[in-house]
Amino acid sequence: MSLQIYNNWSEYESDHVAGVSLILSDNTVMYNGQNVSRKRPKVGDFYVKINGKKRFIDPYTATSELVNSIPVVGKVYRVSGKKFYFVGGVNNHSEQWSNVCDYQIVPDSSLFDDALHSLTVTLQNTAIATPFEYTYRGEADPEAQLADFISKLNSWLADHAAKWEAYVDQSGRGILQMSTYNSYESVCSITSCTLTKLVGTEIAAETTNTTRNENGQEFNYYQVMCYDRALGYFATSGSTPTTAPTNIVPDQAPVTRVFFETNVLGANLRTLFGTYENYIEKCQVHLEELNRGVMKFRTGKLMTEKLSQKTVLRRGDEECPYAAAVWAHRYGAMSGGNTIEGHGAGTWWSPSMYELGALMRGIKTDYSDPVSYGMNLVNGWSRISPASSHWSVCRCSGVSAWYYSNYGIVLYSNFYNSFRVLVVSASTIDD
Repeated sequence: MSLQIYNNWSEYESDHVAGVSLILSDNTVMYNGQNVSRKRPKVGDFYVKINGKKRFIDPYTATSELVNSIPVVGKVYRVSGKKFYFVGGVNNHSEQWSNVCDYQIVPDSSLFDDALHSLTVTLQNTAIATPFEYTYRGEADPEAQLADFISKLNSWLADHAAKWEAYVDQSGRGILQMSTYNSYESVCSITSCTLTKLVGTEIAAETTNTTRNENGQEFNYYQVMCYDRALGYFATSGSTPTTAPTNIVPDQAPVTRVFFETNVLGANLRTLFGTYENYIEKCQVHLEELNRGVMKFRTGKLMTEKLSQKTVLRRGDEECPYAAAVWAHRYGAMSGGNTIEGHGAGTWWSPSMYELGALMRGIKTDYSDPVSYGMNLVNGWSRISPASSHWSVCRCSGVSAWYYSNYGIVLYSNFYNSFRVLVVSASTIDD
């Protein structure tokens, strides 16, 4: 259905018909005679852009006819003062956090002495049986020496380690790269060479995620991020300790409902928390940690931008290896086949763990929560599945990044895994 546009209220009142109308004088959206837009957002509202102005529509009164007639940017998931935070509408797209694992390789000068060198190449903790035989016959020029070594190493890799390749990048560095990145890289080394791992180093690692749960205890992982999903999942698939816990056990899965409610070893937990529901609530991650662990990164915007700037050569093609960050960075809110002004590529990002926690906390498995409700009304949109895993942009270590697990909890996983990628953004309310 097309959007009817009127310059002012007088035009609208004298000429409008049933359907969706826009009154330009105050950017009001009318639907079948009722004003459905407002200037101040609530959690769950559709964020729409009307004639350059930010407006918000209640999801519980919206219809498919309405939201597909106007430019809908996203769904509001948090409001703080005049600032509001929103999530994009495509929530079923999956990517690897990184699709390569790269190292800078520096050969030792002793390799360029005209002698034959038999080098042991160890990849993924396994020494390849056939050694890399290398001899240099060229000039004593560092650039030429590196180029020769890398070229011959790349040819050797093609025959003996097909997942890997070597090349000299635009800055003149030698690169050893796992370009089919689908398994753990473990230990990698080459005799008489120094390898420095590069993957993920554009942003800080937070290996020890010393955030707290709502019970005040320090955890590294297994904190609950989505209450409703964790409540349902761990009720039957949680842990069953063989000794009596005196409290929530850090870095372990919550106990099952049966253990909590009926097992003699669960008596201490029953005394402390009363109900299983309250126990799971206290297992939730405490988001408001200003300087503790990964939650100190309030936004993923800068991290997404940094990751998106890196390029590598992958089988001869130049690309950014951080597929999840790139997808988020290039996302654009669309309406009628066109990008909505102010919300195209570069205005979205992959969420930090804090943003991911704030978004997932209230999501319901039946999609009855305000953020989920009505998302499926917009053509091309998809709801956020609490039973699917979602990447954050935050790095955990040299091999892994933090993510929201499909169990409803905080976990970390290898860069090469594919999880869903949510896109988020933020803005301020128009006066």
